[in-house]
Amino acid sequence: MTSTRQQDTKPAAERGGSIVRVRSLLRGLLLLALVAAAGLTAVAGLPRIWRSEPASLLPQDLSGQAIIDHLSALDEAGLANVEDAALARLKNDALDQQALLYLAIVAGLRKQSGQQEALILGAARLSLRDPRTQLSAVNIALQAKNHDEALRHLDGLLRSRPELGEQLFPVLSKLVDDKDAVSFLAGTLNTRPPWRKPLFDHLVKQPDGWQTAQKLFAALRASGGETEAGEVRQLVASLIKQKNFEQAHYVWLDSLHQARLARVQNVFDGGFDMEPLNQYFDWNIRPSKNAVASIVSRPGSSANLALRAEFVGHQGFYAGVSQHLRLLPGTYALRFTVLVQKLEASRGLLWRIRCAEKNGLLAESPEIRTSGPWVPSNVLFSVPETGCSTQLLQLETVARSGLDTKLSGILYIDDITVEPISGQVPGKEGN
Repeated sequence: MTSTRQQDTKPAAERGGSIVRVRSLLRGLLLLALVAAAGLTAVAGLPRIWRSEPASLLPQDLSGQAIIDHLSALDEAGLANVEDAALARLKNDALDQQALLYLAIVAGLRKQSGQQEALILGAARLSLRDPRTQLSAVNIALQAKNHDEALRHLDGLLRSRPELGEQLFPVLSKLVDDKDAVSFLAGTLNTRPPWRKPLFDHLVKQPDGWQTAQKLFAALRASGGETEAGEVRQLVASLIKQKNFEQAHYVWLDSLHQARLARVQNVFDGGFDMEPLNQYFDWNIRPSKNAVASIVSRPGSSANLALRAEFVGHQGFYAGVSQHLRLLPGTYALRFTVLVQKLEASRGLLWRIRCAEKNGLLAESPEIRTSGPWVPSNVLFSVPETGCSTQLLQLETVARSGLDTKLSGILYIDDITVEPISGQVPGKEGN
């Protein structure tokens, strides 16, 4: 089973629109930063890089809107005084960030946009922690379609000021919709910056964030990188929580390497030959008190692997091993082999199959309890025509009540398959 990754077919005009939305969002973030930093109620006529009054250049009693009014009323001579003061400070310290900002203010009031941009970029290189100058630099870079430069500023700001993530992640999310910008974003993420996980955490919390995350996964792979198992698990878990099983299955399939794709059948890796990644549609092994499930060498055959479950005075309901299935409507047989070693149990274990959508029970395997050699076991079941496109296969204790189950011992399970019954043709609905 394979999957086809979606290609970007958006027209240039729509991609251009995504950059316009990014710029608009950046301008909004920058405005919020300015108002919060200076306590201003309006910023009309003031360049966005302004934070506080230049020392010795403004009356000491001015603040807030009064500073804006004062600067807007300056004539050319007043602007020249600001410029001279800034240049004097640069003579004493060529790396004076505030002096560069004062010069940029003057350039902005004089409508000298090119000079203002150069000064802002200079100030941004000296102030990686200052969100106003960094966001200004990002805006300038995006206007010039210099996505690499924009990502460098965003990367530096997120590294030095991680608390700004929730404000900046929407900017990065918008970049995913631009074919050119997303490749630079993927390249930055491939360096494993510390904000990579927080970004994906942000995406999966959004109503349609899975779509953005899936596009980003594709861009990561296209740029030579990889999606991490935890990222896929997180996205699939979010979709399953929304009961969007079809998209969850697609995201999982799309993440598989060739070796794992070869194991995709009705039950993924029923021979337990691969490491479980806990991504729902492969084997999910959860920790449980006084119970440990793991993949080990099969007794008597070190070359083969099997599922091993060990219980040491376990009491209570157990459901530590599971896998989501995507079976078409029809009649099937669940088959497996089991080896029980000295299992002391008031009640045993079994495999249960349920409809994931409605939690309706489809089948229960014979009880696993009696000690002995490897023996085969099976059970027949049917998947209904509607309302059961995804199923849950889970190893559980027979009794659902914790008081009715006490377990100690070891068992092994291998060669799990789910196959259509001969002569039965699965229906057309489903995966």
